[in-house]
Amino acid sequence: TPASRKTIVTKAPAEVAIPCSFAQERLLFVARMDISSAVYNLSSAFRIEGPLALAALEHAFQELVKRHIVLHCRFEQGDKTFTMIPVDWLPKVEVEELIGDKAALIERITEEHARAFDVEHGPHMRIRLFRESALLHTLLLTIHHIACDGGSIGVFTRELQSLYSRQVGAREDVLPELEIQYSDYAYWERRAFAEDGINEQLEFWK
Repeated sequence: TPASRKTIVTKAPAEVAIPCSFAQERLLFVARMDISSAVYNLSSAFRIEGPLALAALEHAFQELVKRHIVLHCRFEQGDKTFTMIPVDWLPKVEVEELIGDKAALIERITEEHARAFDVEHGPHMRIRLFRESALLHTLLLTIHHIACDGGSIGVFTRELQSLYSRQVGAREDVLPELEIQYSDYAYWERRAFAEDGINEQLEFWK
């Protein structure tokens, strides 16, 4: 990028509507072309061995969603672009019994990954817990790319582990408050590339 343009992202003003990022706008465009597509679904499966506190796990997911605006929003089309609208949504951990059935587990994971999201209205995340025995579970997390990317999965799982550990009493410290949200970045990006900003970038890359 041009050396004169520094990346300093700060909180967006509370009173302004937050536009989606350019990447999100692209995904919304693609989703409208094919509402049944699951090509941008991101799925991660985790094996959990030992005792599992289901209520604590679900509460940890809910705290994580409340922590990140991009995980609990919908998109509303305006005059020029889509706007990111936070909504009151909390995820549920859906439990399925698959005792000793490996083939059924693989089939269900494949089905969940291939199931499309309502990208425009959300929610953009599904949680399935497959119980294989009293002390063995597979946790399947499926998120649409509009709310997450490959690098974010690592942040997501670390924070989930921290929140779950706190719920079951394994730790007392709390996660620090986020200095910025993805919505703040989207607001900065739109302003940075408005009018002369986009022309400056085009000239640089040419």
